[in-house]
Amino acid sequence: MMGSKEIRSGVIFLFISICSSMFTVKAQNEISYKLGESEYFEFYSDPWVNMHHFLQFQALRYSRSESLENWFSLLNESDSTTFKKLLDYYSENLLQLDLRTSKYQREFIKIISSEYGTSAPGEEFVLHLKLLDEFFEIYEKHFWANQFEINNKVFSSNRELISRSEKAVISELMNITYEYWPRTKIRVDIVYFGKATSREQKAKSYSTLEPPNIFLSTYLDSEEPMGNWVETLYHEGTHQIVSPYSGFIGGTICDVSGFPFKNPPDQLWHAYIFYMVGWLSENLFPDYGIKNYRMYLRRNDLYTDYLGKMDQFLPNYFNRKTTLFEATISIVQSL
Repeated sequence: MMGSKEIRSGVIFLFISICSSMFTVKAQNEISYKLGESEYFEFYSDPWVNMHHFLQFQALRYSRSESLENWFSLLNESDSTTFKKLLDYYSENLLQLDLRTSKYQREFIKIISSEYGTSAPGEEFVLHLKLLDEFFEIYEKHFWANQFEINNKVFSSNRELISRSEKAVISELMNITYEYWPRTKIRVDIVYFGKATSREQKAKSYSTLEPPNIFLSTYLDSEEPMGNWVETLYHEGTHQIVSPYSGFIGGTICDVSGFPFKNPPDQLWHAYIFYMVGWLSENLFPDYGIKNYRMYLRRNDLYTDYLGKMDQFLPNYFNRKTTLFEATISIVQSL
């Protein structure tokens, strides 16, 4: 019987074997994964990060007994077996781990992303890495080219608007929030499929704080108006500087609400992010050729209990006609 030392040595050897091939390929292609950068962001379309999100989303559909014939029809019997093994693994081990909040998910994405490709992961990631390594050639051959093409197309069509608008939008966001934007450029992983849950299956964009990372989805982007993707970029970036219970925005809402003795209105801080970024988009995008733009909040009927009140009171704060405290008092008291 093998002792713990021999078992650990075997695990380490397995990890080295997997990572040597995986990271060699990634190192050779790292430059091509980076699509570009702007003053505040760096944009990547990494096949390993995309593959992880692809499997996470398909496993969710698989767990709900939805048909995946559109994917399986592209594969032979052997590749289908490998794909199914990955779906089983993700269904059993990863669906309950939120892409945004799970420490495991955040650490795993750091390991597989091109920027962090030399990181030394712990043993808990070895089996997951092995399964991805087995599936990568299948994913690259049958799925990745189309997803990369769409990622690149969406980025290219929005690149000019980002470069022309980011300084004005981010400068105004700093003025409104009294917070500094991160000094280092935020990494943006452009992913075909974003974050989905059993309740919300649209594979949306999301962001993490540790590390600072935006995952910007291109799935169904063609159904959205020009400007939506860029508004989403600024929205997710603003999560780096606005928190629910602290800072100027979150702290003001809590103070007005009487926190901790009374909870602030549910998700009002998040509604403020949507509204701040949306209002700036509506007012600044026309300067860059996007006429009659309507913010995401309006187009999707989100936070309808708050929207009319924010329309009534927040622009006065943005235009320096009142304070955030006074505007927030008016909003909270009118709810």
